[in-house]
Amino acid sequence: MAVHDWETPSTDYRVDSAVLHDSLAKAREGDVRIHRLEHTPHTKLWSYPRWAELSSSVTALLSRLAEEYEQVLFVGVDVPYSLVREHCENSLPPHKLEKITFALSFHTSALVAGQTWLPGREALERDYVRRANEDASTFITTLTPFFDRKIELDYGARDEAWMRLGHGIAPRSANLTPYPREKAVEIAGSFGIPRGVPIVVHFGRDHPMKRIPFAIEAVARVGRPLHFVLIASTPANAEGIADAPHADQLKQELDSYTYLTHFERELPKALAQLPETVAFLLSAAGEPMGQIPQEVACWTDSAAPVVVAPEDGGYGDQISDAETGFTFDVHSVASCTRAIERAMKATLNERKAISVKMKNLVHENFDASTKLCRLLMSVESGEHGMPRRQAGAEAK
Repeated sequence: MAVHDWETPSTDYRVDSAVLHDSLAKAREGDVRIHRLEHTPHTKLWSYPRWAELSSSVTALLSRLAEEYEQVLFVGVDVPYSLVREHCENSLPPHKLEKITFALSFHTSALVAGQTWLPGREALERDYVRRANEDASTFITTLTPFFDRKIELDYGARDEAWMRLGHGIAPRSANLTPYPREKAVEIAGSFGIPRGVPIVVHFGRDHPMKRIPFAIEAVARVGRPLHFVLIASTPANAEGIADAPHADQLKQELDSYTYLTHFERELPKALAQLPETVAFLLSAAGEPMGQIPQEVACWTDSAAPVVVAPEDGGYGDQISDAETGFTFDVHSVASCTRAIERAMKATLNERKAISVKMKNLVHENFDASTKLCRLLMSVESGEHGMPRRQAGAEAK
């Protein structure tokens, strides 16, 4: 497991100490080797210079691994690692390079609506897809049917460029196990969440593609009393203070709400266990992946909040209307409001039935451990990587 060194300060993300501690503990228990990738302090993760630094660090790591092992599979998570293939090609000797199979898991792209423009990013992504089309050692991992189609249409990815992986979660892990009801009530109370009134939750990072103003407007139009919980994490400034860009709109349009701007998972996990929580609202347009529906399904057992999400994007690949959630027209605030009201009007048993179907779907189709095992077996069997390259050479 190679990750950018979390102790080196960065300017565009924060580290959650509790999550980091748990992750490192799991790595030690599983005999997972952690490699820290060096980078310059106080620079942005989402910048070309940092990507080049990380790619150089990965290349040095792959060089050492190619001395230890006969076959190495590198799977880079998102575009910061799209330069690794090129760096290895330019610096590693052929006897090491031929041992390495490269794969990149795009989690978004320069052509996803709402993305911050970065110089050269689109060209970088196009070049990687071109390599995957032409080079038998370079692949793109699948993510969701929606986003895979987008990569095919936008960048011309061919069938042979893909390595099947997909996205998912670890549904049996401790951080996805539901809280006992008593603890959930205690956590919600510590945040001042009122009881006895329907609760609608929206959580995640604050980004233009998440369309939080759209969500606030849709909730404000609901014709029944409710409490809206908005958790929208924003980067902190040098003093550790995060902006609250939606405070004015919330104050103007809603009577009852809770607004948090820091990364917070305890509260939504607790709210998933409260009977008052009727819906988790997702409002992003063109979301490539979307794992919140899966997490919510795992966080609940006795309560029954349902997911309200757009019909398109990665949400559309997993939410079926009135089956695993309630959907709405991504372009219509009124449609979103109607979907929220449907969730509020549904009986507890109706919401439980939807929640159970979503949880079953998670275990059947979104178990990350199963997906990774299948990927490694396919590489070992020669479906991808070095054996395939040898077969191609023999054919030529």
